[in-house]
Amino acid sequence: MLSDLILFVEGNKNKSVEETLISDIDFHRMIVRQSGNKFLSRGYDAIAPILYTLFRIGSEYYGEDFTSDFYTEHITLVQNLLVYDHNECLKEFGEHNRWAENKVKEAYYSIVGL
Repeated sequence: MLSDLILFVEGNKNKSVEETLISDIDFHRMIVRQSGNKFLSRGYDAIAPILYTLFRIGSEYYGEDFTSDFYTEHITLVQNLLVYDHNECLKEFGEHNRWAENKVKEAYYSIVGL
């Protein structure tokens, strides 16, 4: 249920980066599970450890706003699920994916010195 997602996101406010990364995986797992699609759920379970690893490798480069950004990003996704139509939600999830991709890229560039 969406109320569970709200409680989950609220309960993960102001956590450490490590706890935030774990919460991120769990949050998206909850979204995927709500689809009721067992194949999508199995697919997510297969890639979740890879996503966690990608984020964990560069976590020291995310900056001090990362956990508050995480909260804002995820509460926005839940609000969109509550208010907007399917297309608007997909647009917001796409923007969230680009935000996450940029975080990984920024960390990579910091690691390799670009």
